[in-house]
Amino acid sequence: EDTAALLAGSVLLLAALAAGASDPLSLVTGGVGGAVAVGLLWAVDPERWRP
Repeated sequence: EDTAALLAGSVLLLAALAAGASDPLSLVTGGVGGAVAVGLLWAVDPERWRP
């Protein structure tokens, strides 16, 4: 289940990079979105998401 979430996040990040490589705002938005997704997963299940 976590692997699927990470794969989906990776696909979204790569899509953001491909779509907005020339637009810095798109890159920042994709990076922040990925960080928020990992943070939410960590908040939901901290035992499995320890650094």
